[in-house]
Amino acid sequence: IEMSLAEGWITTEEAVDMNGHILLTRGLALVEQEDYEQAVADLDAASDLLGPIYDVLATIAHADFMMEKYDEAQIMLDDVLRITSLTSEEIANTYYMKFACYSRTEDDSDAATALETALEYDPDNADYWEYLASTYSRLGRRNDAVDAMEKAESLR
Repeated sequence: IEMSLAEGWITTEEAVDMNGHILLTRGLALVEQEDYEQAVADLDAASDLLGPIYDVLATIAHADFMMEKYDEAQIMLDDVLRITSLTSEEIANTYYMKFACYSRTEDDSDAATALETALEYDPDNADYWEYLASTYSRLGRRNDAVDAMEKAESLR
């Protein structure tokens, strides 16, 4: 990249974008290899180059989750939700990740709220409905749990 930049084959902006995407790809690979600390370092560097984009921030949140840093993951997920160009699928997935963090910290009320929001963006996701049924059950909301499980079964 540096040689292409020096020889004028690419612009500075293209070089920054390429380097950012290389760091993103490396970060994703490191997450797959369960090297979460290095993944976060590379993803932070990618974010510096690419800005706050979904793939970078969501992957950092995932790495934080895997390292059991649930508060840090939640902060990163809140940053994800500030991105104005998210698709419905990305929003639903972000709220699902928030649900997972709340579940791990046994905050079932916020977990249910996060899943309910995810379902606003992905109402046909049977897994979300099933997780919601389980969460409602833990909250003692038996009728809601039955309704959510029936919805999950009807979607399957």
